[in-house]
Amino acid sequence: MRDAGSAGYAIEVFAGLTRVNAQLRPEPALARAWEVTDGGRRYLFELRDGLQFHDGRPLTADDVRWSWERALHPSTGSHTAGVALGNIEGAQALQSGATDTLTGVRALSDRLLEVRLVQRAAYFPALVAQGASLVVDRENVAQGPDWSLRPNGSGPYRLTSFQRRSEVVLESAPTYHPRQSGPAIVRLAELAPGEALLRYEQDQLDVIRVGGANVDRFSDPREPRAGELRQTPTLALAYLGFNTSRPPFDDHHARRAFAHAIDRPRINRVTLRGHHAEARGILPPGMPGFRADYAGLPFDLDAARRELELSRHGPVDGWPELIVATPGAGLSAGPITRAVVEPWRDQLGVDISVEQFDFQEYLNVVEDLATAASSHHAYLVSWIADFPDPFGFLDMLFGSNRPDNYGGFSDGFVDLLLALASSEPRHERRLALYRLAESRIVERGAVVPIYHSVSHELVQPWVTQYPGQPVVREWLTDVEIAAG
Repeated sequence: MRDAGSAGYAIEVFAGLTRVNAQLRPEPALARAWEVTDGGRRYLFELRDGLQFHDGRPLTADDVRWSWERALHPSTGSHTAGVALGNIEGAQALQSGATDTLTGVRALSDRLLEVRLVQRAAYFPALVAQGASLVVDRENVAQGPDWSLRPNGSGPYRLTSFQRRSEVVLESAPTYHPRQSGPAIVRLAELAPGEALLRYEQDQLDVIRVGGANVDRFSDPREPRAGELRQTPTLALAYLGFNTSRPPFDDHHARRAFAHAIDRPRINRVTLRGHHAEARGILPPGMPGFRADYAGLPFDLDAARRELELSRHGPVDGWPELIVATPGAGLSAGPITRAVVEPWRDQLGVDISVEQFDFQEYLNVVEDLATAASSHHAYLVSWIADFPDPFGFLDMLFGSNRPDNYGGFSDGFVDLLLALASSEPRHERRLALYRLAESRIVERGAVVPIYHSVSHELVQPWVTQYPGQPVVREWLTDVEIAAG
């Protein structure tokens, strides 16, 4: 699951030991309760009685252990397992192929699971709510590479129909006892914006996302449906990253120069029409550790030129053409990409080109960015949290050798701060360490934060409970629809 859409579908079909609730806190799911001992390094999860997969097969603590071992095994090729489960004792040995056993996890009985961590991690209960931590059926997986198209899930919804790039139909699973709530049938349709709005206005759809001019339209109090617009700040970040493994962005002065040349206030005011929140740091509003007064590297062309003079790569007229990778299609780059690169060309005198890729191909491009085979110097990407903790942004995106650290940024001081923060038991001290790490990452020009997205949705009046989706989490069971 390498994108938020796939992860959002999987988290409804498969369950974890916990789930992140509407208040963005972990709560029991497959696990009824847990206790933490040994200074935060040992977790004992007690599973609920009578757990089942969708076909009725009993779900036990050993299924959790097996699912985690499978996720970490190199043959699975999981992109996220090392981050979600890598702090468990024996996880790195398993992931490297040195062993087939996750030594830090033991099924003590059908309902008791012991987990031992390498170091204390206060956010661990949230980690086991999604992604690589979700519980799968080993007999289902053994059916072959297409098993996920016919999943025997463990979560609140079962898949009844899957039409790629068209529609997914989910039905409430009677075998899932932790939460018997939410709509009985859910259809997730992929529609063009115009068709979605037309069908919504004909009362054929319950919820749709809107953007651009439609946000302005439904924000107008004179619009009859204005009261149906819901605006949810997401724990997300759109940013420009640099390939720090190749010139000129292996030099932090060059990176800082290009960061200072991006007019983020204008991008957010004009290009994005004020529909999102300008990002000066990495952590979004609503995330613990967010600083509303943090300035970051502001738009300042004089500062940009001074930084270029400090760069060891010399005057820009001697630089090769710089290539920016971005998702998209068409003959020209999208408006945000143009707003980023045109000042580099016009104000800094740099030769710039943009290469666009469809989304799946783009994922491969950014994952290979820091390899010798890559020809790209910078990239545009968006990231949304799986759980409300700074670890999910700062450590996952900027820790050395993390799989989502696409630009290959590596800084010993940042790694030290992240390690200290990860194991720090005192909440405020932990946030202070993360803030220091964030400042260092931004001020070394690892990335340029551009905006924190806001989700704009139209919700029909008969949807009486709709929590929005600020993070990737199991949310359908929180939805309530009036009878009738």
